[in-house]
Amino acid sequence: MLKAVHTLWVLVMMTFILVSCTTDINHQYMNGDIADPIAKQVFLIGDGAYTKQSIDELIEKSGIRRQGFVVIIPTSFLPNDEKARALRNEFYNRLVRAVHILNLNPKSNIENTDILAIENASVLCFIGGKRNEFMNLANHTPLKTAILNAYEKGALIVGFGNASTLLPNQYLHFNTDTVHHSKSIIFSPGLGLIGKVFVDNRVNFQNHEAAIQNEAEKQQCIVLGIDDQSCVWISDSNAIVLGEKEVGMISPGNSPAILQKGQKIKLSF
Repeated sequence: MLKAVHTLWVLVMMTFILVSCTTDINHQYMNGDIADPIAKQVFLIGDGAYTKQSIDELIEKSGIRRQGFVVIIPTSFLPNDEKARALRNEFYNRLVRAVHILNLNPKSNIENTDILAIENASVLCFIGGKRNEFMNLANHTPLKTAILNAYEKGALIVGFGNASTLLPNQYLHFNTDTVHHSKSIIFSPGLGLIGKVFVDNRVNFQNHEAAIQNEAEKQQCIVLGIDDQSCVWISDSNAIVLGEKEVGMISPGNSPAILQKGQKIKLSF
């Protein structure tokens, strides 16, 4: 029964998107308009940043009020992820009703209806959870390709908490050497939406600053440290700090910096 309801929801959304897209294309054709290049948009949001401002910014920049739908994917794989439900309620409270929580199974393939929902979503939100398990699923199923297709088509991709670390080409984690009482940085393939940028939480950023600085120099990349109340908006290669707290940044050849709300940085892809 639940699967039937889920499939029906996806089919309704697909019909809605198809009609909307056809209308827009016909309008542009009849008026001789040439569509502007599609902006590639990513929103990095700290785990505790379910604030009025961050959600309002998300809705405004995505254009979701005009058309489309939101898909929320918990990377925890919990069927009743509390953070996913809380985020859905934030959309509901702002009268954005076309919101679907997509619960994936890490031990099975992805349904075709789920792929269609992801590829045609206007907003894709990833809730923090089991990073390695989620990326294992993404890398061995059509999931990663579907996410990249949505991104190329102009969907706003949002990462909450540790899910934000998965959006770049690679994400970093730490391997503990219990013999020598040391930690080394390990890199694993991410979703591939942002190049030359790594994202981590501010705690790791501060505790392992020297090691992260060394990796930034070697890989010629920028590392952003996101606080619970931090947000970073990225549109193409332009980034701006939003949210209530500052963002740490390590970049090649520079001392670690603290970015305040409103500060802009240029990213190299």
